[in-house]
Amino acid sequence: MKRYLALDMGAESGRLMAVSIDKEISTQEIHRFQTPVKIDSRNRRCWDFPKIMDEVITALTKASATGPYEGLAVDTWGLDFGLLDKDGVIIELPVSHRDHRTDGMLAKAFELVGKDRLHNESGCQLLEVNSIYQLLAIALQTPDEFEKAKHLLFMPDLVLYALTGVIGTEYTIASTSGLYDVPKDRWAQELAKDLGIPIEIFGKVENPGTIRGELKKEIQDKTGIGPIKCIATASHDTASAVFATPLVSPGSAYISSGTWSLMGVELPKPVVNEITMNQRLTNEGGYNRSIRLLRNIMGLWLIQEVRKNLKENGEDYTYAQLVELATKEV
Repeated sequence: MKRYLALDMGAESGRLMAVSIDKEISTQEIHRFQTPVKIDSRNRRCWDFPKIMDEVITALTKASATGPYEGLAVDTWGLDFGLLDKDGVIIELPVSHRDHRTDGMLAKAFELVGKDRLHNESGCQLLEVNSIYQLLAIALQTPDEFEKAKHLLFMPDLVLYALTGVIGTEYTIASTSGLYDVPKDRWAQELAKDLGIPIEIFGKVENPGTIRGELKKEIQDKTGIGPIKCIATASHDTASAVFATPLVSPGSAYISSGTWSLMGVELPKPVVNEITMNQRLTNEGGYNRSIRLLRNIMGLWLIQEVRKNLKENGEDYTYAQLVELATKEV
């Protein structure tokens, strides 16, 4: 029997799971935590990355009691990223896609390069929260960040960097950015240039399943877990979910629900045309360079925010209790 660790992080919460693979696959939750948010010095809604890593360290410490493990894989939500300077230090906290810095950025991008290019040179749905519009916001609002930036790391790659010290970019998470040309399987260099986004901060894209590196010695010692391989899995959480779904035939549809809900199909090649653009469909990468043709739709973010706000005011409800209360009000 082989045993692995899976760090699965969403925009609401994260969890570390132990996965045992024998004749059957079994899982056990080791640690769960709320994904911490912080307002930075520029008054932006950010992910509190130091606290996230504190939770990851706590999770690995708990896991050390039930080891050993073959490896650790990491997936997170898409879109968000951190910028590193020439010394490998995070310049600012990663800004959440829920922050208002992207307000008006979609219209600005239309003005600069046109709607057709934004879709055709990426295959992505035109959503103002996408990485491309976050980067445009930096170019227009806080260009000093680009002056310092040497590398861009999406959230799962940023976690793996904190764990291993190795910089890398995984395919499925890169494909969510709006700056990866999914049809041509490369960064959309001309699109980035015309938006004032420095293309040199983007790294070589690796396949899902690549071993990124070994857990840092200081983290091994701190947690007691010892040496463990850290894997860039299908590191966009939806890509991992779809890969694990037993789709029975080509064209089988899936719905993946979390902070966002996503509905789509898995295909061997991207579909990019006027219909996909106008119907707000997106082509995102999957395992083995497959394509997830899908649409991002309203998910559970509103009810997550309601629950969080109630808890901050001393009223702690489960989701089941909130549904029951809402049913009584109908």
